[in-house]
Amino acid sequence: ALADALRESNRCPEAIGEYEQVVMLRPSHRDAQTNLGICLGQTGRLEEADAAFQRVLAIDPSFARAYTNLAALALVAGDPGRARDYYREAIVKDPQNVLARMQLAALYERTFHDYHAAAQMCGEARLIAPATPNVVECVERNQRLAAGR
Repeated sequence: ALADALRESNRCPEAIGEYEQVVMLRPSHRDAQTNLGICLGQTGRLEEADAAFQRVLAIDPSFARAYTNLAALALVAGDPGRARDYYREAIVKDPQNVLARMQLAALYERTFHDYHAAAQMCGEARLIAPATPNVVECVERNQRLAAGR
């Protein structure tokens, strides 16, 4: 609880030590491993964050959030192809994952300029959660771009 409170108060450097104690005592604590990875990533310790998220997947291979976190790390590391693959895996693990779809749509649009794929991701997100912010604009914008307009 202390580690979570520190993380939620934007005090990740302090939270890391607390999370490390939790995972030392309970290595299979998925949420502590996840939050440790988040704090490590936020403090620029990207390789350690990646290792923490890989441990999360060893604990629970179906945990979609680990894949979205790995995708975010891949983007920071400048590897959009790997990020795309992680977002896709997050969607496989959680077919209702709107966040992964919207992030993948942004990646398709801004990095790969694959407007058809971006429109498809936004369209799927809209079907799952029509009230998602900017989802309608995302679909319409990418359909226009795909049509060359």
